[in-house]
Amino acid sequence: ELERLRAREADHEARIERLTFERDGYYGEWRHAKNLLDAVRRSPVWPLWLLWRVVLKILALPFKAIGAVPRVVARAWLVAWAAAARLRAWRRAAPASIPDPPPLPRALDPGRRPRVLLVSPYSIFPPHHGGAVRLFNLVQRLGARCRLHLLIFSQQGEDPAQRAALEPYCERVDFHHWKPRLKADRLGLEPPSASLFASEIAASKIRDLVIGYHIDVVQLEYAELGQHAAAVPEGVPVILTEHDVAFRSFARRRRLGFQRRFPEGRAYGSTRHDLRRLMRYELACDRAVAQVHTMSEDDGRFLARLLPDGARRIRVVPNGVDTAWYAPPGDLGPRRGVLYVGNFQNLPNVDALEYFVAEVWPLVRLRRPDARLSVVGANPPERVQRLDGRDGVTVVGEVDDLRPAYHAHRVMVAPIRAGSGTRLKILEAFAAGIPVVSTTLGAEGIASEHGRQLLLADSAVDFAAAVEQVLADDGLAGRLAAAAIELVRERYDWGLVADRLLACWEELLADVHPLRRANPQEVVEVIEPRERAAAGAPSVSILIPTLNGGDDLERCLAAISGQRDAPAHELVCIDSGSRTADLETMRRHGALVLRIDRSRFNHGLTRDLAARHATGDVLVFLNQDAVPADTQWLRRLVEPVLNGDPALAAVQGGILEVPEVGRRFFWESCGDRFYFTCETARWLDAYQGIGFSTVNCALRRAAWERHNFGWAPIMEDKKWQREVVDAGFRITARPDAAVHHTHDYDLRSLARRCRSEGYGWRSLGLRYSLWDAVRDMLRPGIYRTLLGGLVRGRVRTAAELLFPWLRPLALWWGNRWAGDVAL
Repeated sequence: ELERLRAREADHEARIERLTFERDGYYGEWRHAKNLLDAVRRSPVWPLWLLWRVVLKILALPFKAIGAVPRVVARAWLVAWAAAARLRAWRRAAPASIPDPPPLPRALDPGRRPRVLLVSPYSIFPPHHGGAVRLFNLVQRLGARCRLHLLIFSQQGEDPAQRAALEPYCERVDFHHWKPRLKADRLGLEPPSASLFASEIAASKIRDLVIGYHIDVVQLEYAELGQHAAAVPEGVPVILTEHDVAFRSFARRRRLGFQRRFPEGRAYGSTRHDLRRLMRYELACDRAVAQVHTMSEDDGRFLARLLPDGARRIRVVPNGVDTAWYAPPGDLGPRRGVLYVGNFQNLPNVDALEYFVAEVWPLVRLRRPDARLSVVGANPPERVQRLDGRDGVTVVGEVDDLRPAYHAHRVMVAPIRAGSGTRLKILEAFAAGIPVVSTTLGAEGIASEHGRQLLLADSAVDFAAAVEQVLADDGLAGRLAAAAIELVRERYDWGLVADRLLACWEELLADVHPLRRANPQEVVEVIEPRERAAAGAPSVSILIPTLNGGDDLERCLAAISGQRDAPAHELVCIDSGSRTADLETMRRHGALVLRIDRSRFNHGLTRDLAARHATGDVLVFLNQDAVPADTQWLRRLVEPVLNGDPALAAVQGGILEVPEVGRRFFWESCGDRFYFTCETARWLDAYQGIGFSTVNCALRRAAWERHNFGWAPIMEDKKWQREVVDAGFRITARPDAAVHHTHDYDLRSLARRCRSEGYGWRSLGLRYSLWDAVRDMLRPGIYRTLLGGLVRGRVRTAAELLFPWLRPLALWWGNRWAGDVAL
């Protein structure tokens, strides 16, 4: 004990020294700023500057008032909406029960395993919080019974440890590199917790996975992700898992004054307006999905009173526990002391502990002065750590395994006063055979009875009496533990919960045609080449999307056939409706032709389809009008991938204008002259000067299998570049592996091209504002180039003349207003 006190004293001295150093530094900065301000105030222009600021503020008042009108109207509407919702809930009786899904058949067809996408806003492994414990256990038990795909929001992006833990149970694990930032909401109708997870990139990933892997069911975890139900293509059912009813928890926290006691809890709002907008958002998400999963009947009945169709879409899929893992050992010794368990990032756990230590624990110590309280849980803040060593309290903090704590203590307390859903720690304590004393709200949603599986108490005096009763009565403790173990084995084992969740999925898929579930592959017409290449698996596949390529396609294929010193390769053309002459050209050059309907063409999905039919370890993507510049093009392009390290995902080849000046668009179709606007410079600055393009590139197949192109009407290449770079891969440039490529735009096609690019940048989450467009149109260099072209007679068409104005404006229009457009 003396050594521990000395260590604490040393820590306090170090903290005092650090705070003193910071104070001195802040004081010096403050003194410097004050001296500057005093110098300004002594200046003769100070009164004029102050008067000017006052005049500006007065002039701005009318504009601020006008700008505030929409927000005031929105708040008034929200007040009326919340009042009407509460009135409907008051007039509507809660249902007696929540519908159960149909029971699972005894033997499920293994060929019809549902393909399910689970999306989580938080990490699943290691399971340090309740939601992670739930998801990790369900994934383990459902991995062999369905085809699971996971999409996890991760602040670090790629998470190798989490991937290694989850991949054995899943077909695919993906991470969304989540960069938390609050989005501006001018009307004030979006709750901060939802705004934090709003992301066009995340919505795009969800859509890609659903389309690319023919997902049958999408399950969104937590209400914060309910907004992404809109990203799921029509016809695919969506489930929203309400781990707790967020606005119900918010109201309970507010009644206990969390906004005053916990400043960190005000980040997501604390006012009645915040409660109303959270309620509106959450109920809108519940109405937009096919099923809502709650943790308890109590939460389900509460929501049913607020939804227009009552309990029709609500299903209860409770929390569970691994009963075998937590079962008490046969040689269990004597149990002593009181246990409190909780993750302290969850503020109700902090509130419960402070309430217990301040009001309940002194009463227990009056009767039992030798009683000891152990506090176990991750992320204990300073206010919790200060309790350590006081009045018999020991703050243990985070532990790798909770079983020793459960098995060593006589009673666990759960004095929870806020929140909703169910408490996993109570189920774990039941399974471990440790008696539980809880508040009524703490045990809410668990089918337990006072005096049978646990003791319930809501006042400090009653709670202390119940704890002392369990500590004193061996017979009562044994009866409570035995009944609790029996309850969780019969109703709350994770295996039973997994069966119930699978039954909910099967209920949604009952009307899906069996052929769609059994054979989701797209049907294409395959046209074999006239002559096959030499025997042996090619190491390189050259993939070319084609449509009426004509002479450009002939030149491209002829240049490929003339490559020297190249590795063994195959040629795959994915065609969306070319003329017969072009099909014959492809066959003559030894290409395998995959034909699709033109209406199904998508820049990302079509390239993914071609890659799935290719066999090479390196995938070379080429445009039909991109002609290799020499006979060493292929060797140079694939050499870094074939001989480089696994972290190299792709090689970007060079793209040159065609030699014939008369065929070129004056501003060219690639390079700095065409892409003179600021959005391109921002992208190049962020990605080491490489603007990745599938006009001419080579991909490592393993990198493509991890990160498909996905749904992309345009800019599939930039989208793929962002994915692989965020995942830790590299892309290198090889300018000497060049192709000749050009476009000759008229006014209409140029406007369409630039408008499509603007939409593409928006789909990547990048904005191009009207101010950006104005600045780009005022660049002096672009007009010097235009004047030089006019003098030399190179500017011949209206598109070439208007390009400096048309490109910025079309980019802005597409970025701000355009819908799903393609080139």
